[in-house]
Amino acid sequence: MRKTCTSVSLMFMVGCLFLAPVANAEFWNFQKPADWYGQLNQNLVPDWGDVACAPTAAVNSFDYLQFHYPGHYGTLLVPDSDGDGNVHNDPDDLINVVQTLGQPAYMDTIANNGTYWWDFVWGKYDYLELVAPGRTVYEAQDAFDWAGSGEVRPVWDVPTNPTPEFIYGQLSDCEDVELFLMTESGGHAVTLSSWQWDTVAQSGLMDYIDPWTGAMGVSSIWMDAGRLETDYFGGTSSWIQGAVSESVPEPITLVMLGCLGAGMLAARKLRGKRAA
Repeated sequence: MRKTCTSVSLMFMVGCLFLAPVANAEFWNFQKPADWYGQLNQNLVPDWGDVACAPTAAVNSFDYLQFHYPGHYGTLLVPDSDGDGNVHNDPDDLINVVQTLGQPAYMDTIANNGTYWWDFVWGKYDYLELVAPGRTVYEAQDAFDWAGSGEVRPVWDVPTNPTPEFIYGQLSDCEDVELFLMTESGGHAVTLSSWQWDTVAQSGLMDYIDPWTGAMGVSSIWMDAGRLETDYFGGTSSWIQGAVSESVPEPITLVMLGCLGAGMLAARKLRGKRAA
């Protein structure tokens, strides 16, 4: 049973329907609003925020899970640590969890001056299973070399370049998705919010909450030699090397807010390096 996301915006639906059918082409288009996510700027994290993109991307996604599944998570993932009653997109609350994730028990970001993929995957898993045990399901694809990392790849993390089908499927299934965008010298983590893809041209656009700014960003994406490339770093070659999603188990027994979006198919568009 797949989760269904119901559009709550006629204007958005009209905008999606405006995508003209193209002969022998198929367009995938799914979007969720930025204000459903945490929008923490990593540079607000004291002392080490300039390398905190991965834990910040994770926490911005935790805030989405709480907002979208309030009856399932409550405020377990991002507690109201400052006691002000604000339980959505509160910078103080988000920073508190980022500071936790940066510790050796989780992502070990502070000591490593950045976050390795395996520490990101297992650190997020360990945190979620501590604060909200048994409430989350996980899926991932990554092309990182785990050999020598000292970590064992989880069975739900498939060793492959992330595919458009996987990313689109997770997003349109109302799951939260984080991506590792890599270059030859390093990388960056973002929280995905939309995916537009032309299956014939093998190219499209993605929107995301960028931890570096705490705001929505947009990048072009395209397939090259079996790898999803992006223009996130401008003129520097970059690609999506890791994608991981979290959501609630099936079947859903809670009242969903409903995912905004067309989630529809319009007729036929480090290696061991740290993310900072």
